[in-house]
Amino acid sequence: MGEQLPTDNLIAEQDKGKWFQNAMRVVASIFGPVVPAIAGAGMLMGLLSGLIATNVISETSDTVFFFRSISVAVFFFLPMLVSFSAAKVFKVNEYIALAVAAAMMSPKLIDKASQLKEIGAAAELNVFGVIPIELMNYGGAIVPAILAVWVLSKVTPMVDKLVPASAKPVFTPLLAFTITSTLVLSFVAPAGMWLSDGAGWVVSSLLEVSPTLTGFIFGLTRPITIVFGIHHSMTPISLNNFALYGKDLLMPIMCLGNLAIAGATMAIWYKQRNSVSKEQSSVTVGSGVTAILGITEPALFGVLTKYTKAMFTASIAAGIVGAISVTIDTHLTSYILSSVFSLPAYLASGTQNFIQAVLGVVGVFTLSFILTTMFVKLDD
Repeated sequence: MGEQLPTDNLIAEQDKGKWFQNAMRVVASIFGPVVPAIAGAGMLMGLLSGLIATNVISETSDTVFFFRSISVAVFFFLPMLVSFSAAKVFKVNEYIALAVAAAMMSPKLIDKASQLKEIGAAAELNVFGVIPIELMNYGGAIVPAILAVWVLSKVTPMVDKLVPASAKPVFTPLLAFTITSTLVLSFVAPAGMWLSDGAGWVVSSLLEVSPTLTGFIFGLTRPITIVFGIHHSMTPISLNNFALYGKDLLMPIMCLGNLAIAGATMAIWYKQRNSVSKEQSSVTVGSGVTAILGITEPALFGVLTKYTKAMFTASIAAGIVGAISVTIDTHLTSYILSSVFSLPAYLASGTQNFIQAVLGVVGVFTLSFILTTMFVKLDD
């Protein structure tokens, strides 16, 4: 393989100036096969949130605990699903890729980190006394998993050249797994997590400069941060805002971003409903509905990464309405899933706050739908 990312049939002949489109093609190729799994789990999470919000079922019941646990597990182990799919894109052994992802999520390493933190020590190991391994929990970490498989695609041919033909069946997998896992856990995966922390620091700094500008930028970048798996870095900022100020302005924008994604996805469905198979049309509309319920991965990875202009129109809509949302002080007082089922939570700050939230959700969905319908063509 050359230095281009990744595979010849996806990128080699693409215009180098279209780097974003190429990156989205790669992401779509990786996540396309994973969409059914996360769509099913996401729909289950959304339905549970709706039943809880409408008091049909108690959040403390065994039923909710069970179904929430099995649905959350899919997202926790998402790095393994992603690594298997990415292995096909990067053309490496899928099962070695799974092994590397499993190494990243090793329960032994997670337990060791907890033990070290309990005694006030740094959560890290020193392999051979010189290689630092920062012990982190990579559950749900998408970027580190993709980077890990990319590293594997570079390491495998290198070690394969060094191993005699008779020993390749045993020693090539051994060296590829061992070297890749060490590189990933010592540098690559932490770098992916540092990227998330950096995104959080940027948003926190912007809030101090200009809340309105922050609302626009946060809304504008919300869909893209989800694609690259760094959107969870905003959650600690929101939780900190709840602790310090008793309210948070960012979580409403997360909801607006999700509805913008839903609006763009439903616009794609509207435009393609008579030109694609019923199966494809069902996948698109189902992804849009799931996004409305608060789980955007199926819509993003199954639809919008194929139509990058739709990603931009959703981002613009989220940015515009996000800026308005912060300016008029639409806020939450507690953490909740970012979906339409979270709307009753806005009543905690009064009817006006609730009305603003409803208008924001309706407005961003409509704006995203209209912009996507106007500017996105199915042959883009």
